[in-house]
Amino acid sequence: MLAQMPPPDLKIRNIALFLDFDGTLAPIVSDPAIAKVPTRTLQVLERLKRTLFGAVAIVSGRSITELDRLLSPLHLPIAGVHGTERRSCDGQITRCSIDEHLLFDITRLIDEFVRARPGLIMEQKSGSVTLHYRQSPTFQQECEQFAGRLVNFDRRIGLLRGKMVFEFKLVIEQRPTPSRRSWRSRRSSEEHRSSPVTT
Repeated sequence: MLAQMPPPDLKIRNIALFLDFDGTLAPIVSDPAIAKVPTRTLQVLERLKRTLFGAVAIVSGRSITELDRLLSPLHLPIAGVHGTERRSCDGQITRCSIDEHLLFDITRLIDEFVRARPGLIMEQKSGSVTLHYRQSPTFQQECEQFAGRLVNFDRRIGLLRGKMVFEFKLVIEQRPTPSRRSWRSRRSSEEHRSSPVTT
């Protein structure tokens, strides 16, 4: 019965669109740095923005800065880096606080891992680091093992799995977090419960 019912009338002022970027507005490419939004898509977005009185927003793992560059000249509300940074419809930007020292640690480790394996790509963001293996799928198993070890390094590292990509996002915690120690000393104290991250 429900399948035979006509769709409800939609009022323009009650509609808002939240759109993904990669794979939706821009085709998936081997290197995220070369992604591009087709001109026709930008024109459609502009029309949607006008029609919906500005109620068009982007939700993406990319940063606001990068999305602005790729969507230029459009200026839209954005939830970037999986919500770590957000821009409202009035242009106000809010960013979650993260442990910059921890971000530096995991960035260095991923960089070392990538440099030793041709074809892997590391993508740095304001609150996360992404490991792409699309150009070298033979390293998939090694990447999976490395990702598992890395998330065990610190409970504030969250793992997001995508198509031929692992993204390590810093989890925002409301309660105080333990004081930071160096990678080596923390690894030594936790070896009894998890394997160390090796590159």
